[in-house]
Formats: sequence, structure tokens, C-alpha cells
Amino acid sequence: MSIKTANARERILLAAKTLFSSQGIRATSVDSVVKSANTHKMTLYKHFCSKEALIVAYLDKHSAEFWAWFVAQIERKAQTPKDQLLAIFDVHAGWLASPDFQAAH
Repeated sequence: MSIKTANARERILLAAKTLFSSQGIRATSVDSVVKSANTHKMTLYKHFCSKEALIVAYLDKHSAEFWAWFVAQIERKAQTPKDQLLAIFDVHAGWLASPDFQAAH
């Protein structure tokens, strides 16, 4: 995959993330993702065979980013396995109280 191709894929995923978060997945059209990503439908369909495939890729990326953040927060708060287990609850409570969580739900 070339750098140009990877950049287009990432721009599409970033546009999808922004639009899905603000408008909802159902309300976001492929046309609006294409326009926001400053690309063409052909490019979107080169990377994602359907809107559903784009949604799956978005959810996969979002999940991976969330879990990387979650684990990093736990490791930052505690060093021992016992303390890390307890830190899960602190990190989870902080996430639930965050404006990002409140806005998304």
C-alpha cells in the first residue's frame, strides 16, 4: 500500500469518525464521508467495499484506540498486578464521568 493510498484510507476513516460521532452512523451518507475526506467515491470503495465495511473498519479502529488508551491509563496508575486490577475501576469510573463519554451516549 502506497503512502498516498494509506493517507486516503486514514482521511476517510477520520472523516467517518467525525461524522459518525456528530450525526450518527445511519444519518451519515457515503457522499458526506467522501466530501469531508476530500476524496472520491471510487477511492472510498477502493478501500471499503461498502458503507458497512467502512463502519466495521471505523469500529475496529475505535475499539483498538480505546483499549490502548484504557490499558495505558491502568499501567500509568499502578505497577503491581493487584494495584492494576483495582485501577481498572478508577479508570472506568473516570471514563464514564468524562465529557467525551457523556457526549457519545
